[in-house]
Amino acid sequence: MRINWKLTIFSIFFLLLFLRLGFWQIDRSYEKEALIKEDKIRRVQSGLPIAGLPEALSQLDGQPIKLTGYFMAERTVLLDNVVLNGNVGFEVMVPFHDTASGLNVLVNRGFVQMGRTRADAPAVPPLLIGEQTIEGNVYVTKRVNEKTETMDFADNQLRIVLSKDPLALGDLLGSNVFNHLVRLSEQDPNALPRYWPLVTMKPEKHFGYAITWFLMAIAVAISFSVFMYQTNREKAK
Repeated sequence: MRINWKLTIFSIFFLLLFLRLGFWQIDRSYEKEALIKEDKIRRVQSGLPIAGLPEALSQLDGQPIKLTGYFMAERTVLLDNVVLNGNVGFEVMVPFHDTASGLNVLVNRGFVQMGRTRADAPAVPPLLIGEQTIEGNVYVTKRVNEKTETMDFADNQLRIVLSKDPLALGDLLGSNVFNHLVRLSEQDPNALPRYWPLVTMKPEKHFGYAITWFLMAIAVAISFSVFMYQTNREKAK
């Protein structure tokens, strides 16, 4: 029995590669399932005040939070380049002064559609005024080394920003800024439409990809076996 070493090495390489990719997709699926389960547990928990939040970022991300104070509507900023259901627009972010901690917390209300033209300010639904208690979830934001660029509309009432990092927005939010963004609860009367999926790919899809990779590995093994069988059979005649 003669062995075609080039074909053997080629087949073994892709067999191992496809198996590795399949098991990697399974691991990703389990990670996503654990993440979704943990998020569901967090979302039924009561919101914590800022003083009671965990320090570890892994525990802080997604943590329910409860704030009492008032919105600083005059400091509203719009996060640029947001798309929802095919519509281009902005996410409305407003500082909320938490009276217990004295911090200004950047709160993301959700999405508004862009105006008729880029120069027209969007129609942002007004906020409830006065002292109120709001709930949401902490969104650990990626740090930006430099201050974000800003752009004003022609009427100068709203300002567009390119970052959701509160620390990068500088004087726009005032002093004593909370380090991370808070996504306002969907049940809050100030909430706007949003699409903030926890994961972009569901666990079931990872399993589907894993099956695809395993089938490709099987196809490689079968093709190699058939080729070797036919080759050796012809030589035996």
